[in-house]
Amino acid sequence: MKKILVIGGSGFLGLKVAEALSKDNFDVICVGTRLSCKFLPNNVNYYSINNVLEMTELINDLGVDLIINCAVKYDFDYDYCSLVKTNIQLAYDAMMICLDKSLPYIHADTFYTNKEFISYGSHQDYITTKLVAKNLLQDLRNRRNLRATRLIFYHLYGYGDSPKKFIPRLITSLRQGAIVNLTHGSQKRDFIYVDDAALSVCSAVKYLLNPDNKPIDLDVGLGSGISIRELALLARKLTGSKSELVFGSQKMRENEVDEIYADTTNHKAFAWTPKTSIEEGLNQMISRIGGHKK
Repeated sequence: MKKILVIGGSGFLGLKVAEALSKDNFDVICVGTRLSCKFLPNNVNYYSINNVLEMTELINDLGVDLIINCAVKYDFDYDYCSLVKTNIQLAYDAMMICLDKSLPYIHADTFYTNKEFISYGSHQDYITTKLVAKNLLQDLRNRRNLRATRLIFYHLYGYGDSPKKFIPRLITSLRQGAIVNLTHGSQKRDFIYVDDAALSVCSAVKYLLNPDNKPIDLDVGLGSGISIRELALLARKLTGSKSELVFGSQKMRENEVDEIYADTTNHKAFAWTPKTSIEEGLNQMISRIGGHKK
C-alpha cells in the first residue's frame, strides 16, 4: 500500500483529499502546524509539525511515496507574513524534500496564477504568494527534474468552505431572508465541487506514481461556467428563500474578467471527469447546512 503525505490535510480541500485517498486504499498521513483530527477519517494518521526538520524526520520514519501540498492561506483571513510562510516557504520546503528524496510532488494551485488572471481580483497578496510558489515549482521541474504536477483549481465550493467566500455568503444571506446586493452578474465562472476536486487529486496521485507518465499539469474545473446571475437565482430557488436579489447594486471589481473556464485538455490523461453539476453541489451544501430559512 502506497503511503501518501498530505500537507494541510485538515483544511477544506485537504480533508476531502485525505478521505478520498483513504477510500481509494492509500495509506494516508496528514500533517499541519495546528492540525485538528476532529473531522479526519479514523484510518488516517495525523501529525502536528512546527518546521521543515520535523516534517523531514517524519518522512524518513514513515517511508512516504508521494507528497501532496494542500496547505494554503488567504489574505482575507491572514496577514502577509502568514501567507509567505505557508504559500511560499512551506511549498518550497516540500519541493526540496521531494527533490532530495526523489519523491513525486503534487501542488494545489489556483487559476489566479495563470498569466491572464494575475492582475484580476482584489486578493493580490494571495495571488502574489501563489505565483512565487508556481514559479519555483516550474524552475525546479525544468532545471532539476522535480517530478511534480500542478493541480490548477478553479472556483472550489462545498460544505466546510470559508464563510467569507461567495457561495457560502450567498447561501447564508438567502437562508436569513436578507437582501443580497450583487453586480449585474453577467460574468461566468467555472465552479468545481470539492468532492470532485478531491477525486482529481487521487487521479493525479495514480498518474504520478506511474514512472512512465511525464509530469504535466491539470486544470481542475468543469470546462464550462454559469453566470453569477444564474447562480444566485438558482441558489435562491433551491433554498426556497424570498430574499431580494439586487443586481447591479455592487460595482464590478477592477480588471474583471467576463468568462473563466478550465482547460479540459489533460482530463483524459489523468482519467478524471467531474461528475457534480452546480445544482447538485448547491443542493448538497444546503442540505448539510441544515435546510433553509425563508
